[in-house]
Amino acid sequence: MRESSCFAGLGLALNEPGFHLRIHAAKENSVVGPATQLQAEYTSRVESVLQRNAHWARPASIEIVSALPLHAGLGAGTQLGAAVAAGLHLFQAIADSSAPNPPSDQWHQVVGIDSASECLSPLNIHKLVELSGRGLRSAIGLYGFLHGGLILDEGNSEPGNKSRSFSSQLGAIPDKWRIVLIRTNVSRRVFGDEECQRLKALGVLPNPHQSEMMRLARLLITENQSFEDFTHRLESYMDLGALLFSGVQGGKYNGEVAIRAVQCARELGLQGVGQSSWGPTLFGFAPSENAAEHFLSDFRRDPKCRSWTATTVSPSKKGAQWRWQGS
Repeated sequence: MRESSCFAGLGLALNEPGFHLRIHAAKENSVVGPATQLQAEYTSRVESVLQRNAHWARPASIEIVSALPLHAGLGAGTQLGAAVAAGLHLFQAIADSSAPNPPSDQWHQVVGIDSASECLSPLNIHKLVELSGRGLRSAIGLYGFLHGGLILDEGNSEPGNKSRSFSSQLGAIPDKWRIVLIRTNVSRRVFGDEECQRLKALGVLPNPHQSEMMRLARLLITENQSFEDFTHRLESYMDLGALLFSGVQGGKYNGEVAIRAVQCARELGLQGVGQSSWGPTLFGFAPSENAAEHFLSDFRRDPKCRSWTATTVSPSKKGAQWRWQGS
């Protein structure tokens, strides 16, 4: 990892929640977004990928069957952009090819599309950035989309350029570990212009703990760690990162509600508790499904936590998947 890199960081891919898209041939491009208050924003984000790739000759209907919540700290914007870009890339390639279509209803990994059918070309991080327009700051979301796992994005050594270099290390955590996602009742979200302003302010702040954070990050992606070692190192890493972010979000976490939720989660036994991106989603780790369910039971009974929701999810060791459904 380069000491001068910008936007280096850690991220973990999850099996759920996520996006499920359905793409059909159509007479003209159309988008059907999820029935939520942010339906128009989901639709607009899909349309921006279509506009970015106006050279695609075959129109398509894109339906968002299920979706990540936007502006919740879960990287929904990147995952949606990547899913639309990859899905339409596949759709165009298969439709334009004279080769036999892929086997119907058989699931394939997006990162391995070159081996799924002779009409498809490899989809790598560079191609996905080009198609989606995402990943120019942090590439964690795109690496997670392609590969899953625990991702160490080593950052951009040339942050002033319009393009960036890509260097990463991929690891994994044990299948039996569980992640608990806690969603607080905070209506104010950090995104758009406010997020850009905060990131701009962060970009000029020195990070005196960069070397130690990089050391911890490398340790975190190594295999065969005990649960206790992993969560202890993760908490140390997040504590150092919070010292940097506190200058632009007013504290270690993004608001008093987040602080109370973290305290509650720790008191009830969750380990490695932290804030995902700008929040409001918080997370923590449990060593097993049973331990996670025990935490959820205590969490839901605790009067201090009743206004928040918590769910258990599992780590993903694979990237996004696709399948071809013949007519």
